[in-house]
Amino acid sequence: MVRLLVTSAAGLGIVAAVAVPGLGGAASPAGGLLAFTRSSGDGPVVHVMRADGSGVRRLARGAEPAWAPDGRRIVFSRAAQLRSSLWIVGLDGRAARRLTRGGDADWEPSWSPDGRTIAFEAWTSRGSAIAVVPARGGARRLLTDPRKDDHMPAFSPDGRWIAFTRGGNAGADIHVMRADGTGERRVRRHAGEDLDPAWSPDGRSIAFGSGRGGRYSLYVMRADGTRLRRLRTPGGTPAWSPDGRSIAYATGRDGDPEIHVMSVSGAADRRL
Repeated sequence: MVRLLVTSAAGLGIVAAVAVPGLGGAASPAGGLLAFTRSSGDGPVVHVMRADGSGVRRLARGAEPAWAPDGRRIVFSRAAQLRSSLWIVGLDGRAARRLTRGGDADWEPSWSPDGRTIAFEAWTSRGSAIAVVPARGGARRLLTDPRKDDHMPAFSPDGRWIAFTRGGNAGADIHVMRADGTGERRVRRHAGEDLDPAWSPDGRSIAFGSGRGGRYSLYVMRADGTRLRRLRTPGGTPAWSPDGRSIAYATGRDGDPEIHVMSVSGAADRRL
């Protein structure tokens, strides 16, 4: 998955980062820099630039950049010989270090709020699982059973929980578990695909995209699965504003990928 950045109308501050097929990027926690993926002759390459688009710099070969909470490092995935692993690099682009080894494909990284742990999707010979690895380096640890087909991990704002998607092929549900892998539970059951869980800043709600109802739409629910509301059709890959009042999302209502922002109530929708 790759992300397109959403900035404020003035272009001065980052509102959110939204995943959109074919594009790439992630906002630094401080809001001054953007990390993004750009294709090149030797494959995708992670770059950084200022929020106004100036000062573009190449950092490292790879994709799916995600910032550390302190804004000083970036974790990303790098493919080689039909496998991918996670790497970490500083803002100077020097001495990128490999973080994970031994899996078939490691991607979709998510930093814990304290910066100590990285959750990610780990493909193995048995299937796809949610795994964690210390950001300083060390052995990776699977938190879920690879045979259950788990994807898209997202740490809660307090770092105590991880939301993720389990299943595929029109049968995916949002699950949550404690950061150590215990207490796993399905948040809400549905026959369609529920994807890309995104925690609200206060940790009380989860926004997600879903194919329920026949069209891929944007929904929000309480973290316990209650108070489900459809916000927009079509829409998905949500990201909350820091104050929790707005949600940025991807839509293709006019045939091409677009980014919109609306209030959490579903009103005041506008294209960026």
